[in-house]
Parts: sequence; C-alpha cells; structure tokens
Amino acid sequence: MTKYGTRLYCGIPERPECDATIWILEGGKEPRSLDIGPSLKLVNHSPEFNWGYVGSGPAQLALALLLDATGDPEAALHYHQDFKWQVIADFPIDKTWNLTDHEIHAWIAHRSGIKLIEVLPTFPVTISIDIHGSEAGDA
Repeated sequence: MTKYGTRLYCGIPERPECDATIWILEGGKEPRSLDIGPSLKLVNHSPEFNWGYVGSGPAQLALALLLDATGDPEAALHYHQDFKWQVIADFPIDKTWNLTDHEIHAWIAHRSGIKLIEVLPTFPVTISIDIHGSEAGDA
C-alpha cells in the first residue's frame, strides 16, 4: 500500500481538442497523468476514463483511482463498482474535480467499517494545464 495523504487527483473533462484526463499531483514531483494500463490489465470496462454517470468509463476510472491510491489490486477490484456509484457518478460530467488519496482511503475505511484516527496534512495545490501538451503545477 502506498503512503497516503500525498496525492491529489484532478479530473479535466473531455473537450473537442482532447479526451478527459486525470492528472496526479504529488508533493515535489512533476504532474503526471493517471495511466489507464494497469487497471485495464485487471478488468477492461472501457478504453477511456469518464465520470458524472454510471457506465463503463466511470467504472474504469474508479478501478484506476483505487488501484493507484492503494496499490492493492484485490481492494481495487472489490470496491470499484461501489466507488463508481457513490463517488465517480457524482462528479459533474462537464466540470473539473479534485480528489485526494486520503479521501479514497477514508472512503474505503468507511465502507469497511474502519475508523481512521490518523490526521493527515493537506497541502494547497495549483495546477495549470496547457491543452497543447505542457503542464505546470506547484504543491
């Protein structure tokens, strides 16, 4: 399992010039996009991510986020459909959203009946993404 409380996931909706993208900001590192590949090896719901409804794109996103945040394929597979219904489907389809790995772990803990006692630090993040390929962010 990864050390949680350090990642911010930012969903940028689909636009005519590009597909929906999930950026990962991790303190002190260059922003990177969420790789769909590892989740596709577990289950191929969709070749692309999406949100704001229940369907194959949101299912793939739920699986990929859980897998990336936990590093645990079993947990990701076990929880991803519920995570899709309870979290991913609620994101506005045409809006940017943010989610931390701590929020993902807290959702899993709540779903499992576990109480999180540890208080994790939050960090302010600003991201600017040029749709032509370059990105910048600071944490």
